[in-house]
Amino acid sequence: MKKLTTLGVLLFAGLLFTFTSCVSVNTTATKNNNQSTQKMTKALDLENLPKQEVDFSMYPKAEKGYERKIITLPKLENEANFSIEFSPGKEIAVDICNRHGFLGNLEEHLLKGWGYTYYTFDSNAEVISTQMACLDNEKVTKFITGERLTVNYNSKLPIVIYVPEGFEVRYHVWEKHTKEYLVK
Repeated sequence: MKKLTTLGVLLFAGLLFTFTSCVSVNTTATKNNNQSTQKMTKALDLENLPKQEVDFSMYPKAEKGYERKIITLPKLENEANFSIEFSPGKEIAVDICNRHGFLGNLEEHLLKGWGYTYYTFDSNAEVISTQMACLDNEKVTKFITGERLTVNYNSKLPIVIYVPEGFEVRYHVWEKHTKEYLVK
Protein backbone atom coordinates (compact mmCIF):
# COMPACT_ATOMS: atom_id res chain seq x y z
CA MET A 1 0.00 0.00 0.00
CA LYS A 2 2.84 2.41 0.86
CA LYS A 3 4.50 1.83 -2.56
CA LEU A 4 1.22 2.60 -4.29
CA THR A 5 0.85 5.87 -2.36
CA THR A 6 4.41 6.94 -3.15
CA LEU A 7 3.87 6.10 -6.82
CA GLY A 8 0.63 8.10 -6.81
CA VAL A 9 2.38 11.13 -5.28
CA LEU A 10 5.16 10.92 -7.87
CA LEU A 11 2.65 10.66 -10.73
CA PHE A 12 0.69 13.62 -9.34
CA ALA A 13 3.90 15.66 -9.03
CA GLY A 14 4.82 14.79 -12.62
CA LEU A 15 1.40 15.85 -13.89
CA LEU A 16 1.58 19.07 -11.87
CA PHE A 17 5.01 19.84 -13.32
CA THR A 18 3.77 19.19 -16.87
CA PHE A 19 0.70 21.39 -16.34
CA THR A 20 2.81 24.20 -14.84
CA SER A 21 5.20 24.03 -17.80
CA CYS A 22 2.32 24.28 -20.28
CA VAL A 23 0.81 27.24 -18.42
CA SER A 24 4.12 29.11 -18.40
CA VAL A 25 4.62 28.48 -22.13
CA ASN A 26 1.11 29.73 -22.90
CA THR A 27 1.61 32.80 -20.71
CA THR A 28 4.85 33.60 -22.52
CA ALA A 29 3.15 33.19 -25.88
CA THR A 30 0.38 35.58 -24.78
CA LYS A 31 2.91 38.18 -23.63
CA ASN A 32 4.86 37.92 -26.89
CA ASN A 33 1.67 38.24 -28.96
CA ASN A 34 0.55 41.28 -26.95
CA GLN A 35 3.95 42.95 -27.33
CA SER A 36 3.93 42.38 -31.08
CA THR A 37 0.41 43.77 -31.34
CA GLN A 38 1.33 46.78 -29.21
CA LYS A 39 4.33 47.59 -31.37
CA MET A 40 2.13 47.79 -34.48
CA THR A 41 0.04 50.66 -33.13
CA LYS A 42 0.74 54.22 -34.19
CA ALA A 43 2.98 56.37 -32.03
CA LEU A 44 1.62 59.21 -29.91
CA ASP A 45 3.17 62.64 -30.31
CA LEU A 46 3.77 63.33 -26.61
CA GLU A 47 6.23 66.14 -27.27
CA ASN A 48 3.42 68.51 -28.29
CA LEU A 49 1.26 67.81 -25.22
CA PRO A 50 1.77 69.75 -21.98
CA LYS A 51 3.43 67.64 -19.29
CA GLN A 52 1.93 67.40 -15.81
CA GLU A 53 3.60 69.24 -12.96
CA VAL A 54 4.86 66.37 -10.79
CA ASP A 55 6.53 66.56 -7.38
CA PHE A 56 9.51 64.24 -7.13
CA SER A 57 11.18 65.81 -4.08
CA MET A 58 10.35 62.77 -1.92
CA TYR A 59 12.58 60.51 -4.04
CA PRO A 60 16.14 60.02 -2.78
CA LYS A 61 19.09 61.77 -4.38
CA ALA A 62 21.28 59.62 -6.62
CA GLU A 63 24.09 57.77 -4.88
CA LYS A 64 27.68 58.37 -5.89
CA GLY A 65 28.32 56.96 -9.36
CA TYR A 66 24.62 57.07 -10.29
CA GLU A 67 22.26 59.54 -11.95
CA ARG A 68 18.54 60.02 -11.33
CA LYS A 69 16.44 60.03 -14.51
CA ILE A 70 12.81 61.15 -14.33
CA ILE A 71 10.07 60.52 -16.86
CA THR A 72 7.06 62.85 -16.59
CA LEU A 73 4.10 62.23 -18.82
CA PRO A 74 1.32 64.41 -20.24
CA LYS A 75 -2.26 63.71 -19.19
CA LEU A 76 -4.16 61.53 -21.67
CA GLU A 77 -7.89 60.91 -21.92
CA ASN A 78 -7.79 57.12 -21.37
CA GLU A 79 -4.50 56.46 -19.59
CA ALA A 80 -5.55 52.89 -18.77
CA ASN A 81 -5.25 52.13 -22.49
CA PHE A 82 -1.54 52.98 -22.56
CA SER A 83 1.66 51.62 -21.08
CA ILE A 84 5.26 52.81 -20.89
CA GLU A 85 8.21 50.57 -21.79
CA PHE A 86 11.51 52.01 -20.60
CA SER A 87 15.06 50.78 -20.82
CA PRO A 88 18.38 52.06 -19.54
CA GLY A 89 21.31 51.99 -21.94
CA LYS A 90 23.81 54.07 -23.83
CA GLU A 91 25.19 54.59 -27.29
CA ILE A 92 28.31 52.60 -28.04
CA ALA A 93 30.18 51.37 -31.12
CA VAL A 94 29.26 47.77 -31.95
CA ASP A 95 29.59 45.43 -34.92
CA ILE A 96 26.66 45.22 -37.31
CA CYS A 97 26.12 41.46 -37.42
CA ASN A 98 25.46 40.65 -33.73
CA ARG A 99 22.78 41.57 -31.21
CA HIS A 100 24.06 43.39 -28.13
CA GLY A 101 22.84 44.23 -24.64
CA PHE A 102 24.11 45.34 -21.25
CA LEU A 103 24.31 42.94 -18.36
CA GLY A 104 22.57 44.35 -15.32
CA ASN A 105 19.53 44.21 -13.08
CA LEU A 106 16.56 46.55 -13.30
CA GLU A 107 14.81 46.39 -9.93
CA GLU A 108 11.64 47.96 -8.57
CA HIS A 109 11.75 49.53 -5.08
CA LEU A 110 9.06 50.91 -2.82
CA LEU A 111 9.53 54.46 -1.52
CA LYS A 112 9.04 53.98 2.22
CA GLY A 113 6.29 56.08 3.73
CA TRP A 114 4.85 57.02 0.35
CA GLY A 115 3.97 53.78 -1.42
CA TYR A 116 5.42 55.03 -4.71
CA THR A 117 7.84 52.96 -6.75
CA TYR A 118 11.20 53.80 -8.24
CA TYR A 119 13.70 51.71 -10.17
CA THR A 120 17.42 51.08 -10.07
CA PHE A 121 19.56 49.69 -12.85
CA ASP A 122 22.78 48.15 -11.58
CA SER A 123 25.35 47.40 -14.25
CA ASN A 124 29.11 47.40 -14.62
CA ALA A 125 28.57 48.30 -18.33
CA GLU A 126 29.54 44.80 -19.48
CA VAL A 127 28.17 44.16 -22.95
CA ILE A 128 26.89 40.75 -24.00
CA SER A 129 26.27 39.77 -27.61
CA THR A 130 25.58 36.93 -29.96
CA GLN A 131 28.77 35.42 -31.34
CA MET A 132 28.30 35.54 -35.10
CA ALA A 133 31.48 36.07 -37.12
CA CYS A 134 31.61 39.51 -38.73
CA LEU A 135 33.60 39.28 -41.93
CA ASP A 136 33.93 43.01 -42.60
CA ASN A 137 34.36 44.03 -38.92
CA GLU A 138 32.29 47.18 -39.60
CA LYS A 139 31.20 49.13 -36.49
CA VAL A 140 28.24 51.45 -35.97
CA THR A 141 27.10 53.54 -33.01
CA LYS A 142 23.82 52.22 -31.60
CA PHE A 143 21.77 52.67 -28.45
CA ILE A 144 22.34 49.41 -26.55
CA THR A 145 19.92 48.65 -23.76
CA GLY A 146 19.84 46.68 -20.59
CA GLU A 147 16.72 45.02 -19.28
CA ARG A 148 13.40 46.57 -20.37
CA LEU A 149 10.38 47.10 -18.16
CA THR A 150 6.77 47.93 -19.00
CA VAL A 151 4.57 49.83 -16.54
CA ASN A 152 1.11 51.36 -16.64
CA TYR A 153 0.79 54.91 -17.97
CA ASN A 154 0.18 57.35 -15.11
CA SER A 155 0.63 61.09 -15.66
CA LYS A 156 0.15 61.81 -11.94
CA LEU A 157 3.36 60.07 -10.84
CA PRO A 158 6.85 60.34 -12.28
CA ILE A 159 8.80 57.27 -13.31
CA VAL A 160 12.09 57.60 -11.43
CA ILE A 161 15.06 55.47 -12.49
CA TYR A 162 18.58 55.48 -11.03
CA VAL A 163 21.24 54.46 -13.56
CA PRO A 164 25.05 54.36 -13.53
CA GLU A 165 26.69 57.59 -14.69
CA GLY A 166 26.94 57.72 -18.47
CA PHE A 167 23.73 55.74 -19.00
CA GLU A 168 20.51 57.26 -20.25
CA VAL A 169 16.90 56.08 -20.23
CA ARG A 170 14.68 55.89 -23.29
CA TYR A 171 11.03 54.95 -23.37
CA HIS A 172 8.18 54.00 -25.69
CA VAL A 173 4.48 54.59 -25.19
CA TRP A 174 2.33 51.66 -26.29
CA GLU A 175 -1.40 51.71 -26.81
CA LYS A 176 -3.14 48.62 -25.46
CA HIS A 177 -5.79 46.89 -27.50
CA THR A 178 -9.07 46.22 -25.77
CA LYS A 179 -9.74 42.92 -27.55
CA GLU A 180 -8.90 39.80 -25.56
CA TYR A 181 -7.36 36.79 -27.33
CA LEU A 182 -7.35 33.11 -26.32
CA VAL A 183 -4.16 31.12 -26.59
CA LYS A 184 -4.86 27.65 -27.99
